Amino acid sequence: MRRDYPELFNVTPNIKDSYASNLADYTELLVKMRITPVLIDGTLLGWYRECGFITHTSDLDTAVLIEEYSEKLVETLKKNSHFKLIRILGIPDRLEFKIISLGRAIDLHIIYHNGTDGFDYTNGLDMGTRGKYIWRYPRLTKVCTGDLKGHLMFVPCNVEEMLTACYGNRWDVPHLTWNYQWWSSGANVEYGGEYSEEEMLRAVKYL
Repeated sequence: MRRDYPELFNVTPNIKDSYASNLADYTELLVKMRITPVLIDGTLLGWYRECGFITHTSDLDTAVLIEEYSEKLVETLKKNSHFKLIRILGIPDRLEFKIISLGRAIDLHIIYHNGTDGFDYTNGLDMGTRGKYIWRYPRLTKVCTGDLKGHLMFVPCNVEEMLTACYGNRWDVPHLTWNYQWWSSGANVEYGGEYSEEEMLRAVKYL
């Protein structure tokens, strides 16, 4: 990878390798609440394709199954000064959390299940347009462990299937333009309408 795409690695990365230690602490915090956070999206891609963090990525993507979610997670993160919960997006069936730690954002997505087509999905909200988005994934039925810079992480066992859903069949080829738009670039993203102004009052909470 470094030989074929030197332009991606001859720059200072936004997230240093040492941040893996902090991500491991975050994982341990959730595990103590009987919650298993898995790497998804760009963080999963970086782990699998590049054995680290993608050079130009600026945040981290994790997810937990809806079955493991409880209000205890929110209350614990509200009180935690190191992993600080700063924003909750969505109404109860479209939740997404943003956590700040050591100057970097960790996005925590809730994985919901679609009983009609057998797929899982996560949600997003464009606050500027009030647009609702969903990302469809193959069903997460089994979680494996992986090594990220010497630290244990949880990952979907069907990792290549997940990456293909998110980035297409050529997920192994870097996105050289660095112009990746979260609301449109993914192969699995769908527009789901928009919140009303009244709904937005409930769908965005800053802490």
